Amino acid sequence: MIMLMFSLGADLIVKETEVKSNAVITPEHNYANRINFAFSRLGYERIKPEAFYFGVEAWYVLTYGPTPFERTIGEAEARVGYNLFFNDEDRLTPIAGVGCFKDFVHHQKQGLVYGTLGVLYEHHFSHLFDLGVNLKVLGGADVGRSRWGSPIWGYDISVPLTFHFGEKGNWDFRLEPFCIQMFGHRHTHSFGGGQSAFGYRF
Repeated sequence: MIMLMFSLGADLIVKETEVKSNAVITPEHNYANRINFAFSRLGYERIKPEAFYFGVEAWYVLTYGPTPFERTIGEAEARVGYNLFFNDEDRLTPIAGVGCFKDFVHHQKQGLVYGTLGVLYEHHFSHLFDLGVNLKVLGGADVGRSRWGSPIWGYDISVPLTFHFGEKGNWDFRLEPFCIQMFGHRHTHSFGGGQSAFGYRF
């Protein structure tokens, strides 16, 4: 009788352990692509883990001053790189790219054509929230009516906060404060602000 009870108890312990073990192993969805879209922003990124990265994006931001929409800035950029993943929580993507930046001030339209090197970093805190830091160094020449003075160097740093939702967590809403500073031969210009957009991963 004692041996029978011991056998049943051991069997229950083994089965319970198997159930718990199976419950822990829950693979997360691995997505290869992400699009982001808003009234003033549209872009695509290839985010497949341990694979070639490609991204293209265009955006503009309206800012207010003494004259409405006095400083409107916009950018279009294409970039390539490689997605490195660590511990299933951290994504680090070294990138290189080309783009154009435009500053609209009254009737003067200062433009910049540039090349860029940088890194995109994102930490996955939970299935609901990611936090990242993007840093790019820019170098190029000015175009347009106003002249900042070539060559122009600068940097672009942003902090994307991504909130996931949906049954599979593949929808998201992103807030992204940024700071851009340009150093021209004759002028230095700083731009600060924030962007927002919805995203969909697939």
